[in-house]
Amino acid sequence: PDGWTAKETDTGMEVMSPDESIYLSADVAGAKDTETVVKDAVVWLKEQGVTVDEKTAKQTENTLNGMPMFSIDWDGTDKDGPVTISLAAVTISAETNLVLTYWGTKGEQEKYGNELVAIVNSLKPAAE
Repeated sequence: PDGWTAKETDTGMEVMSPDESIYLSADVAGAKDTETVVKDAVVWLKEQGVTVDEKTAKQTENTLNGMPMFSIDWDGTDKDGPVTISLAAVTISAETNLVLTYWGTKGEQEKYGNELVAIVNSLKPAAE
């Protein structure tokens, strides 16, 4: 979206809202590599000063634009206060998953709701 900062990473893309209160990344992983990518995302969040409240973990299975998706959501904190954290694995083809990492300041999610929905809805299955 306009005003958001986007940057290519070694395995995908990351974006931040204009005020840096919302972070979202998408990393491509082979089906066998997904667990490693998720673990790496958790380590990265800790390195960024994000603390996850493990007791708040909520796991869900759903579909996103027809693609199977598994996600884990938590409450937590960062240097600015309460945050929402989410990790999701979206199956985009038989061999490939897209790992989404979300970290957002509580109260700012609503401010950027339309942009977040547009980003997530832009994800489509990979061509076989």
